[in-house]
Amino acid sequence: MNQIDIVIIEDDYRIAKELKTMIEGIQDNVRVIQTLYSVQESIAFFQTTQSKIDLILSDIMLGDGLSFDIFRNCNVTAPVIFCTTYDEFALEAFKNNGVDYILKPIEPENLKASLQKLQRLSVLNSEKINESLDKIESAIVSAEKQYVKSILCYFRDQVVPVAVDEVCFAHIEKGNTYLSSQQRQYRVQGAIESLFEKLNPEVFYRVNRQYIVNRNFIKSVSKMFGRKLLVQLHCQFDYQIIVSKANAPLFIHWLKSS
Repeated sequence: MNQIDIVIIEDDYRIAKELKTMIEGIQDNVRVIQTLYSVQESIAFFQTTQSKIDLILSDIMLGDGLSFDIFRNCNVTAPVIFCTTYDEFALEAFKNNGVDYILKPIEPENLKASLQKLQRLSVLNSEKINESLDKIESAIVSAEKQYVKSILCYFRDQVVPVAVDEVCFAHIEKGNTYLSSQQRQYRVQGAIESLFEKLNPEVFYRVNRQYIVNRNFIKSVSKMFGRKLLVQLHCQFDYQIIVSKANAPLFIHWLKSS
């Protein structure tokens, strides 16, 4: 049985690790040869690699932009599986021979079925892939309603809508997800990953596994030891929001992008 070499593109380190374990547990001849965490890192890899790549498994929304830019800037011929939450458009936008999709959260049986489907595909040219990406990106633009304007939250014994524009940051604490405005903190149902998917990535950035920040409330960004960054917000709640050395360049690029 021929070896199947896969590249993962995913900006969440925990999800990337879980995905690698899931992929390599499906069948013996499948292995992950590289995990990439950003658009820029991926472009650099694909422009220089000499490795044989049979399949790419990619998130759509990365910390420094949409993963489509990777494939437009590189001569990628391997089939692509996108991981997405945009189920409204996925069935139409992914109807082609070059691209498949899996809805998040990813289940092993869905991943296995998608792998088996794409293993049967012939190698594609970059023109075909770009045609597919154009369809998907157009669908994303038309699905901007995914970026919510308010979020239902819990404050004491009440359920209240909180305008997204008022949210300074979101964070995880003792397994719960919280939103913070300048004056109040609210509890939100669901994981912080689900919350982040609903927020406009031009305004909100997930600086690490624990925190999401709103660029409009950033007071200052200062350097720390080990090339980490400390983010301070215009907010009465004083939390140590730290950007890791690995994520610092992407965060700075995001800050400069608007």
